[in-house]
Amino acid sequence: MVAGEVQVEEWPGVTADYLTSVFMIDANDGWAVGYSGTIIHWDGGMWTEVASPTLDMLISVFMVGPSEGWAVGRPHGGGSGTMIHWDGTNWNTVTIPLAPTLISVYMVSKNDGWTVGDSGWMLRWDGTSWNIHTQTGAGYAGRHLLSVYMISTNDGWAVGSTGTIIHWDGTNWNMVSTPITTQLNSVFMTGPDDGWAVGQDGKILHWDGTSWNKATSPTTQYLTSVFMINANDGWAVGGQAGGAVSTILHWDGTNWNEVTSPANKILNSVYMTGPDDGWAVGDSGTIIRFQKVTVPFELSGLSIEPSDVREGDTVTISVECRNADTLSSSQSVVLKINDAVENEKTVTLDPDESVTLSFEVSATEEGTYSVEVDGLSGSYEVKKPSFIDQIPGFALGSIVFGIAIVLFVIWFYKRRS
Repeated sequence: MVAGEVQVEEWPGVTADYLTSVFMIDANDGWAVGYSGTIIHWDGGMWTEVASPTLDMLISVFMVGPSEGWAVGRPHGGGSGTMIHWDGTNWNTVTIPLAPTLISVYMVSKNDGWTVGDSGWMLRWDGTSWNIHTQTGAGYAGRHLLSVYMISTNDGWAVGSTGTIIHWDGTNWNMVSTPITTQLNSVFMTGPDDGWAVGQDGKILHWDGTSWNKATSPTTQYLTSVFMINANDGWAVGGQAGGAVSTILHWDGTNWNEVTSPANKILNSVYMTGPDDGWAVGDSGTIIRFQKVTVPFELSGLSIEPSDVREGDTVTISVECRNADTLSSSQSVVLKINDAVENEKTVTLDPDESVTLSFEVSATEEGTYSVEVDGLSGSYEVKKPSFIDQIPGFALGSIVFGIAIVLFVIWFYKRRS
């Protein structure tokens, strides 16, 4: 299915376990985690299962880079939270302070990070160890925190049950006014003055730098995850927990629009590496790929000049090039002579913009030449120069001689008169 220029397709699964979180380092390196300690890795070509040090449920994964990452969760039977660490070679269990289920982890850097979870519990990483964050009189105590996002060391947000929203100012986490009382599952900030949170019943909230406000949502389904590429481009996913409904929403800078999902399971996490590449994962090992669909430029009006080509001439080959897409695009236009690539030019066009694109070719040898420009075809014939063309200075001499003849005739007739 297509949203704008992005096609959404289901990807072959590698596990039947529920996948809860996905994190992409770049387009060729990513991780996803899930139930029963499931860990899978993307290498740019395929997803493969990786050895896990735990059978506990993993709920959130965050990669600092190719050689360092963290995942958190909880034991199936409940109890203290679970944490594992990637060292570039293996995932290893990490000993942490006794804490309830850990649901979300976010690293500001390799030396600073947060994980949040049930009953308002928080742990902070100081580069050496994870420590319980305690705060006297915290209004969020007892509330489940389900997602944390750090803009910087001194600026971050977390959301959770009963519409809870809290803000980190570098010293304390403070309760922030919220317009809803239903659960918020995910928060994502594009900067200090712009961010989004999504949750239960299709609720979507927007931060404008001053307050959180309800945004119009095209769905009432449960939204689990939001990812913003920038202020004008973002995605949210979800569906019906335990049901056969999968929900995908796209933000185009003005509205959230529903995109038909190719899957029939709830999606739990989405991560984009850019405007035209990303992934979502969900129940029963569901994996969704977001990829760019390039709308080819429309080419027309192939022109070959001059019509009479002689050895040594320059042949100009031109086409009209139009972007029929609704988005700006850069594409390569290739000229082939006798089925061999002669030249290639990159053209950038705004929506509905047209341009005349020209190539110049030297006619060095007699013969017939086929021309192809991305599907448009033609030909030209190179001839040897005529005898007169080969007389040095013939053209100029001919003109001078012709003028002299005319002047002589005029003089002759005047003299006879």
